Amino acid sequence: MVQEFETSWLGSELRVTCYEESLAESLSWIAKDFPFSDQVPAKQKIHIEVRASQEQPQNTHKGFPLFRTRMCQAQGILRRLCVYDESHCVVLSHSQDATIYGSDPQLTSEILYSLVMSLWGESFERLGFLRLHASAWEQNGKAQVLWGPSGTGKSKWIWDLLQKKHLTYGDELVLFDGELIYAFPMRLALNEDMLPQGVPYRKFQRKIFDDKFLLDLPSGVIAPPKPLEGFYSPRSPLTTFWSIVLGLGLMQMSEFFLRGNNVPFFFKLFFQRIWRSLQLLPHFKPRSSLPNLLP
Repeated sequence: MVQEFETSWLGSELRVTCYEESLAESLSWIAKDFPFSDQVPAKQKIHIEVRASQEQPQNTHKGFPLFRTRMCQAQGILRRLCVYDESHCVVLSHSQDATIYGSDPQLTSEILYSLVMSLWGESFERLGFLRLHASAWEQNGKAQVLWGPSGTGKSKWIWDLLQKKHLTYGDELVLFDGELIYAFPMRLALNEDMLPQGVPYRKFQRKIFDDKFLLDLPSGVIAPPKPLEGFYSPRSPLTTFWSIVLGLGLMQMSEFFLRGNNVPFFFKLFFQRIWRSLQLLPHFKPRSSLPNLLP
């Protein structure tokens, strides 16, 4: 039975077609985390297919690996092939479309989610947005952003603000167009020791990275796009600037990103990130100066 999910946001369209019934729950999770819908004509289109492992291309494991990552080897300069094991691989076409072949629902689900965050996230930067590894919320009609590496309390901060009825853009990744902040994706991802009691959550069991516990955000707490006012960071302005330019902390898998047909885009992206990061600097504030929103 073929299952499909389609969504569009800020001029980029995502379509996921799944031929594996065992991944129905994974597809429903993506639908929950990316419940976008707008009328902006799509300039970027990403299509991901998920198929059974026995359908994967022949001679998958005989290619020469260009480089290895934590869990896979990457083959091919233009047409990228990412091999995870004998039963799991991803084929990326020249047009940014991708096909996942897998047999283990848990590993296939993790690859699918990583592919959505990587490929679809990349498409927004092709449209001129800057991806920020940050949490953000609305305060007095303006967007406030808390940037920082993993483990610096961004998710806990957002959860505490939600208890005080603040609107949020999320706790992991937001988009910036030089003026406004946008949500992407719409959920919270907490570690187990941070889970609030009595709140329903989804346990995202992963094999490549540590497990995550996902909390759904009702549509009523998602902040609409607002102008950026404060950009808070625990690091110095210079360290923060270059961390953003280099994309540190982003959910961007190198095996999907570092491919031959992306080379012209790399140069454009580098200078685009510099320009967008410079636009952030006038809003820079040390984390220690965060407004006193919490008791």
